[in-house]
Amino acid sequence: MSLLDQLAAATGGEVTVQSVLQLLGAVDEEALFQICDLVIDHDTAGALTFVEQLSEQGQDVGRLVNDLLQHLRHLLVVQHVGTVPETIPVTEEAREKLLAQANQLPEASVLRLCDLLAVAVDDMRQGGDPRLPLELALVKVTRPGSDLSQESLAYRLALLEQRGHPPAAPVSPGRVGGTAPETEVSRDEPESATATEEPEPRPEPGPEPESAPEPPSLEFEQLQEAWQRSVLPAVQERSIPAESVLREARPVAYADDELTLEFPAEAEFHRRLAEDPKNATVLREALYQVTGRKLGVLFVLGEKREPEEHEEHTAPSEEDLVALFKETFDAREVDE
Repeated sequence: MSLLDQLAAATGGEVTVQSVLQLLGAVDEEALFQICDLVIDHDTAGALTFVEQLSEQGQDVGRLVNDLLQHLRHLLVVQHVGTVPETIPVTEEAREKLLAQANQLPEASVLRLCDLLAVAVDDMRQGGDPRLPLELALVKVTRPGSDLSQESLAYRLALLEQRGHPPAAPVSPGRVGGTAPETEVSRDEPESATATEEPEPRPEPGPEPESAPEPPSLEFEQLQEAWQRSVLPAVQERSIPAESVLREARPVAYADDELTLEFPAEAEFHRRLAEDPKNATVLREALYQVTGRKLGVLFVLGEKREPEEHEEHTAPSEEDLVALFKETFDAREVDE
């Protein structure tokens, strides 16, 4: 009743849905539908611009994240139930939009966006600004090719699986269950007439199978960023020794689907281990898991760096060695 009094005083007695949402700080459901429509269209720029507009209008981004998660939950329920349950508190007009949008937005996109928005919720609990995690979530879900994390790869595979299979070839007329129809012969014609019978028409060919999807585009900067974050963990899942060897390397070039990895000049032993067919195969499998492309790998050694004049190395003195032992082993000197 207190809220109604405030609304009546602020609106002159004419209470509208928009005024209620503005007083409560809630997000207009139309804004939630528009964000998901932009995700359906893979409109990254439009999604970021729309969030900017909402922020300039004074919308609480934290409330936007929570309301968007609730909207995604409704979409997920509709996708599995097949209809809008009465327990979902939306208007009749919103019910029709909810059902239509649930049929347009892939389930994999709904799940991926929920996972990404959970990061924004965690940031809010720790007192962080949820706007950047929200914007990153929209970028990653509208441009999955720009994200080489293992979660993004699983999301892209799920999208491919949901595209469905091409329809089966249609059954040709006159054939049911693979049995040819019997030919009726007139009693007045000689039996030889059956030899001049027109050949049965061949069934029309079915639609050609869909060609395999093109592998995702890949830039060298993406590989550099994903090396420590995604590639090495994927190698470690397959072989811990291989990961310990490749940890010494770093990507230095990428061209014609071949990645060049450079080892330090003094790591010749690690380079030879990396060239072992078993370790090289583990690496190529990990790269395919992360990037979706079959990459070749070239292992090279870096150039030896000549020490500069001011970097002359001198043998440590006895006092330096004693001090190092003390610091390293928490030791103390004792008399002989």
